[in-house]
Amino acid sequence: MIVLPDVLTAEELAYVREELQTAGFEDGRLTAQGSAKKIKNNLQIQRSQETATELDAVLMQALTRHPLLLAWAMPKTVSVPLVNRYSRGMHYGFHVDAAVSPTNTQLRRDLSVTLFLSDPATYEGGELEVESPGGLKRVKLPAGSAFIYATHALHQVREVTNGVREAAVFWLQSLIHDDAMRQTLFDLHAAMSALGEKGHEGPEMLMLSKVHQNLTRRFAQP
Repeated sequence: MIVLPDVLTAEELAYVREELQTAGFEDGRLTAQGSAKKIKNNLQIQRSQETATELDAVLMQALTRHPLLLAWAMPKTVSVPLVNRYSRGMHYGFHVDAAVSPTNTQLRRDLSVTLFLSDPATYEGGELEVESPGGLKRVKLPAGSAFIYATHALHQVREVTNGVREAAVFWLQSLIHDDAMRQTLFDLHAAMSALGEKGHEGPEMLMLSKVHQNLTRRFAQP
């Protein structure tokens, strides 16, 4: 799990919010599968409208340029975003997302991303809760920031008790399927970056780079 700060610029966030004011939304249960239909109570943007396509481009570009996403998630494929809206009384109970995208069977869902679009001061409740080894993690981030977590984790969106919560959800297939190895590669990358910022060079850094590249070569599934 990791937070991506400032995925959207202030200008991009303002544009997205303006477009959402006039966008059409539909019942979120239309894309729910199986028992999820009973616990999903939200709205999602209508994919058939031009606004959805325009928002896709802005949101996808913003997410996929973020350096922390590239280093931590090592994405191979990123789904188009699903923009959802929760108004008062809406929620999405505990569930696990489908392992494979129902609209793109070539996309294995390794990681889920929630990009928050609403100022947290404008709504109450609506926290994202994700199962973790240390217990449930409750997340409510500033607008324009995102949270990434393993798709296999149980998670829910708590009931919104006041205001409106809007967010964009993405799914990623990583080049590194194994969660532990992906974290190891990120830790190694972060250590190398920190050493580089302190001016460390020479054969030791070259050896670390070799280890990083060879581990990536060993575990990557391009």
